Amino acid sequence: MALGRLEDQFTLYTSGTVDATWPDHAEAATRAHLVACQHPAPRRVLVLGGGADGLLKELLRHRPERLDFVTLDAERLALVRDHLAPPDGSALMELAAKDGLHFADARRFVKRAAAQGTHYDLVVHAGPEPASALEARLYTREFFEQLAAAMADDGVLVLTLSGPVGYWSEEPAAYVGSVLEPLKAVFPDTMLTFSAPMHVFAARKPGVLTASGAALAERYTARGIESPYFDPLWFEAATELLDAEKRGQTRAALAKHPPAFVNTDARPVAAFYHVRYWLAQSEAAHARPDAPAEHRADVLGALLHLRLVWVLAAVAGATVIVAGIGAAGRAGGLRRVAVLWSVGTTGFSAMALEIVLLYTFQTLYGYVYSMVGLVIGVFMFGLVVGSWAMNRRLRRAREAGREGPGLPTVAAIDAALVVFAAGLILGVALLRRWSADVPVQVVTFALVGVSGVLGGLVFPLAAAVALREKGSTAGGTAGAIDAADHVGACLGALATGTVLVPILGLTGACVTVVAMKALSAGLAGAAALRAEIPTDAKRLSLL
Repeated sequence: MALGRLEDQFTLYTSGTVDATWPDHAEAATRAHLVACQHPAPRRVLVLGGGADGLLKELLRHRPERLDFVTLDAERLALVRDHLAPPDGSALMELAAKDGLHFADARRFVKRAAAQGTHYDLVVHAGPEPASALEARLYTREFFEQLAAAMADDGVLVLTLSGPVGYWSEEPAAYVGSVLEPLKAVFPDTMLTFSAPMHVFAARKPGVLTASGAALAERYTARGIESPYFDPLWFEAATELLDAEKRGQTRAALAKHPPAFVNTDARPVAAFYHVRYWLAQSEAAHARPDAPAEHRADVLGALLHLRLVWVLAAVAGATVIVAGIGAAGRAGGLRRVAVLWSVGTTGFSAMALEIVLLYTFQTLYGYVYSMVGLVIGVFMFGLVVGSWAMNRRLRRAREAGREGPGLPTVAAIDAALVVFAAGLILGVALLRRWSADVPVQVVTFALVGVSGVLGGLVFPLAAAVALREKGSTAGGTAGAIDAADHVGACLGALATGTVLVPILGLTGACVTVVAMKALSAGLAGAAALRAEIPTDAKRLSLL
């Protein structure tokens, strides 16, 4: 976090992006009263994120019976609070005195509120837009369902999304649509404003939302509100913002470019769409005046057309090519290639499954970064346990004068990863049904540990099998296995985090691992069978 000041204006930067700018009393007042007046009588109000830079004090002017402000980072709020205008600081103190200030994850807070039977008349989603998987989890259909469960029968939800005013190209339309479609699937009535950013209102039943400036001004006046930064005449003067024809044009423009996928817990594609939209915006802003209108390669747009069957075909093709290279090489080449392919695909699979588990844990539990060290520690401990167990087995075989496990065992471990990845599809679905924190944590850590053990079993075994080949050296074998593992893990992290989970979803990522390890097991099994088949010379001698 970094705080900048220019005369009387402050700007907070978080992770290199603008998080908040204040004071802007007029803007905060306009937004707060537009939001609050969409409900006839908001007695219980919930604000998720943001809020401390002017929104809260204006919402409190509507005199709700209770206002709950949920923010995640206490240090961020402490940094902002020291530089707020006195009325905004007083609003925070008032909320703290009434136990309305909560340092918690938004999803966990909403889930608990619904479980406790708390129902809000107005929910203001003031958090950041879905620029990453962390934020995208607050714009999924599942979260909207949780919000609806924590709202009154006539409850109203409002959030903001970036987009142009007027002409909508495919990038912003698909981005907004990926959030708007799941919202419409949960709430029967939605309304968009003709503005940038666009306000999105959603109500649990039709007839609550209104685009009438006169009706909004009447609600404001009836509550006896006095704000030095707002006049109710603004409602009737906001012709473009609430104009029915222009709002209809916005809906029609969005309908022309429907998203290929909508944002869900299993497929956080809104973050992908958001990155694609802002890349297009950035390139347009920095293009030369003489640059052609269509001069960029839309790589991210092309990735949206990716299908699981294509990924599976690519995995199968890569396995066939690797097998062909091994079979065409020197004696023992197929066995060596099978071992290295198993190590590489295990590195890919371990990273892919770890990302799937991390994302699932983040979605269910909340802000995952405080737990990353523990999750990775459990995974690394699993690697140690798996490696220790396999080394112990190899040592016992050597002491007994036996060759010990070989390629059939490599194939068996690959098959175990197939079963684990397939079972993870069901396991993730079951995890989503639990609301308690402890079971989610325990099961997640257990699954991460099992994936580490399965990965750890492969490395010493692969080294032992490769060293049995004629001409192998300890240094060359160790380098090849280490390189195969790191290349596979790097590709697994990159592909899973940027493509497989956002585009194909958690299930698609697990199915990719299932196919990859099944083919790896088949290759290891084929290499083992080929090693047992006698050559032509051996057949002749036997005859």
